[in-house]
Amino acid sequence: MKIPWFTFLVLALPFALLWLEGKRKPREFARALSLDVAPVQSLRGAAVLFAKMFVLLVALSLALNALNANDSRRVIEVVRSQSPALLFVAVAVAPFAEELFFRGYLQKRVGVILASVLFAVLHYSYGSVSEIIAAFFLSVVIGAEFRKRNDLNACVLAHAAFNAMTIAIALHFAA
Repeated sequence: MKIPWFTFLVLALPFALLWLEGKRKPREFARALSLDVAPVQSLRGAAVLFAKMFVLLVALSLALNALNANDSRRVIEVVRSQSPALLFVAVAVAPFAEELFFRGYLQKRVGVILASVLFAVLHYSYGSVSEIIAAFFLSVVIGAEFRKRNDLNACVLAHAAFNAMTIAIALHFAA
């Protein structure tokens, strides 16, 4: 699982990079990172995105099982070994940090695919090939939705809900 300091570094990175690009005011940050969307619109977008992510997760699980390549047990072991505080960070802070950097900043500069490759590489710390594959494809779905709606709030909310769901599932199967 990601080290908390790294999550906070990823959180600060888009702001530092925007600062270097000459953005200085809070409204400039919000606009540049696509955080300036109405909350009701973001909730609807998040619900749609979460549903797409869930369907993709099921499809990927079935495909990896059919190929006998599902090593998600490693992810379950990593999740089980984490403290409640770190699991909280994985649900409440990491999605915000990751979406700010990968969608709000990086994707606008390098595109959906390269941002998704880098996002997947970030998830290597689980030691699971299926986690890297899932992170890549989920990132592509989030990236496509972000490109379509330009609403980072929806991406953050869907990502946080997705992390909460997968952690709950991992803890349930671990019991």
